[in-house]
Amino acid sequence: MAKHNELGVEGEKLAQGFLIKKGYTIIASNWRQKNLEIDIICILKNTLCFVEVKTRSSSTILDPVLSVNTKKQKLIIKAAHEFLLKNERFSTKHVQFDIVSIVFKSNNYDIKHIEDAYYPTV
Repeated sequence: MAKHNELGVEGEKLAQGFLIKKGYTIIASNWRQKNLEIDIICILKNTLCFVEVKTRSSSTILDPVLSVNTKKQKLIIKAAHEFLLKNERFSTKHVQFDIVSIVFKSNNYDIKHIEDAYYPTV
């Protein structure tokens, strides 16, 4: 596995643990439908969260959150729609789109959770 893929897998594991500690229940990870993917799907109370995880090393200048651009958001929203069509039991939940950003620094990391990071547009 390429180094950047290993970093991404590690970041997603850390994000899941972080969300669980905050009280979220993980429903799915790396959920796929055709060419669409959602990194983490989780629930907190009555809110269904679709979470994009962005992991970077400290050598990256750009904030990982900025890589979740409009194009990426539209793909995640489309994937969320597909998930809800296939999992009607979650259709009564409030839906939000979150981003978890992880930046590795030496033997440590910084993790940031942005709730309601963006909204579906009509």
